[in-house]
Amino acid sequence: MSIPIREQTEPDRRERKTYYLKVTAFRRIFIPFCEAIYRTFARLELEGAEKLPAEGGVILAANHLSNYDVFPLQFVISRPVFFMGKEELYRNPMIDWLLRQLGSFPVYRGERD
Repeated sequence: MSIPIREQTEPDRRERKTYYLKVTAFRRIFIPFCEAIYRTFARLELEGAEKLPAEGGVILAANHLSNYDVFPLQFVISRPVFFMGKEELYRNPMIDWLLRQLGSFPVYRGERD
Protein backbone atom coordinates (compact mmCIF):
# COMPACT_ATOMS: atom_id res chain seq x y z
CA MET A 1 0.00 0.00 0.00
CA SER A 2 1.42 3.38 -0.91
CA ILE A 3 0.73 6.66 0.82
CA PRO A 4 -0.09 9.50 -1.57
CA ILE A 5 2.35 12.39 -1.33
CA ARG A 6 0.97 15.85 -1.90
CA GLU A 7 2.69 17.62 -4.76
CA GLN A 8 4.24 20.87 -3.67
CA THR A 9 3.96 23.70 -6.14
CA GLU A 10 6.09 25.96 -3.96
CA PRO A 11 8.95 25.28 -1.53
CA ASP A 12 8.11 24.61 2.09
CA ARG A 13 7.95 28.00 3.90
CA ARG A 14 9.63 26.48 6.94
CA GLU A 15 12.88 26.02 5.04
CA ARG A 16 13.33 29.80 4.79
CA LYS A 17 13.30 30.35 8.56
CA THR A 18 15.61 29.60 11.45
CA TYR A 19 14.32 27.38 14.24
CA TYR A 20 16.24 27.57 17.50
CA LEU A 21 16.49 24.19 19.16
CA LYS A 22 18.72 25.71 21.79
CA VAL A 23 18.21 28.23 24.56
CA THR A 24 18.21 31.74 23.07
CA ALA A 25 19.02 34.98 24.93
CA PHE A 26 15.36 36.00 24.56
CA ARG A 27 14.25 32.72 26.13
CA ARG A 28 16.60 33.19 29.11
CA ILE A 29 14.74 36.40 29.93
CA PHE A 30 11.20 35.57 28.82
CA ILE A 31 10.67 32.20 30.57
CA PRO A 32 11.62 33.41 34.10
CA PHE A 33 9.51 36.55 33.56
CA CYS A 34 6.47 34.47 32.55
CA GLU A 35 7.10 32.07 35.42
CA ALA A 36 7.09 34.88 37.99
CA ILE A 37 3.78 36.17 36.66
CA TYR A 38 2.28 32.67 36.43
CA ARG A 39 3.30 31.66 39.96
CA THR A 40 1.66 34.83 41.29
CA PHE A 41 -1.73 33.50 40.20
CA ALA A 42 -1.34 29.71 40.17
CA ARG A 43 0.22 26.87 42.12
CA LEU A 44 2.21 24.32 40.13
CA GLU A 45 2.81 20.73 41.14
CA LEU A 46 5.01 18.20 39.40
CA GLU A 47 4.69 14.46 39.86
CA GLY A 48 7.01 11.87 38.37
CA ALA A 49 9.97 14.17 37.62
CA GLU A 50 12.33 11.48 38.89
CA LYS A 51 11.39 9.38 35.85
CA LEU A 52 12.82 11.95 33.40
CA PRO A 53 16.47 11.38 32.49
CA ALA A 54 18.85 14.26 33.23
CA GLU A 55 20.11 14.34 29.65
CA GLY A 56 19.43 12.85 26.23
CA GLY A 57 16.30 12.90 24.14
CA VAL A 58 12.88 12.75 25.77
CA ILE A 59 9.41 13.05 24.30
CA LEU A 60 6.81 14.62 26.57
CA ALA A 61 3.29 14.30 25.25
CA ALA A 62 1.15 16.95 26.88
CA ASN A 63 -2.62 16.84 26.73
CA HIS A 64 -3.47 20.49 26.93
CA LEU A 65 -6.57 22.64 27.10
CA SER A 66 -5.14 25.87 25.67
CA ASN A 67 -2.24 27.27 23.62
CA TYR A 68 -0.63 28.50 26.85
CA ASP A 69 -0.18 25.11 28.51
CA VAL A 70 3.35 24.75 27.16
CA PHE A 71 4.59 27.48 29.54
CA PRO A 72 3.79 25.75 32.86
CA LEU A 73 5.46 22.62 31.51
CA GLN A 74 8.64 24.63 30.96
CA PHE A 75 8.43 26.15 34.44
CA VAL A 76 8.43 22.84 36.32
CA ILE A 77 10.97 20.90 34.23
CA SER A 78 14.60 21.85 34.72
CA ARG A 79 15.53 21.05 31.10
CA PRO A 80 14.57 23.30 28.17
CA VAL A 81 11.41 22.14 26.42
CA PHE A 82 11.25 22.42 22.63
CA PHE A 83 7.78 22.01 21.21
CA MET A 84 5.82 21.80 18.02
CA GLY A 85 2.81 23.96 17.35
CA LYS A 86 0.07 23.95 14.80
CA GLU A 87 1.02 25.81 11.63
CA GLU A 88 -1.79 28.34 12.10
CA LEU A 89 0.02 29.83 15.11
CA TYR A 90 2.92 30.92 12.90
CA ARG A 91 0.89 33.01 10.43
CA ASN A 92 1.26 36.19 12.48
CA PRO A 93 4.87 37.44 11.99
CA MET A 94 5.27 38.57 15.63
CA ILE A 95 3.91 35.35 17.09
CA ASP A 96 6.02 33.38 14.60
CA TRP A 97 9.18 35.16 15.79
CA LEU A 98 8.25 34.72 19.46
CA LEU A 99 7.51 31.00 19.13
CA ARG A 100 10.70 30.32 17.20
CA GLN A 101 12.74 32.18 19.84
CA LEU A 102 11.16 29.95 22.49
CA GLY A 103 12.17 26.75 20.70
CA SER A 104 9.03 25.96 18.77
CA PHE A 105 8.58 24.68 15.24
CA PRO A 106 5.41 24.36 13.12
CA VAL A 107 3.69 21.15 12.12
CA TYR A 108 1.12 20.83 9.36
CA ARG A 109 -1.64 18.66 10.76
CA GLY A 110 -3.11 16.06 8.45
CA GLU A 111 0.09 15.85 6.41
CA ARG A 112 3.27 13.82 6.61
CA ASP A 113 4.90 16.04 9.21
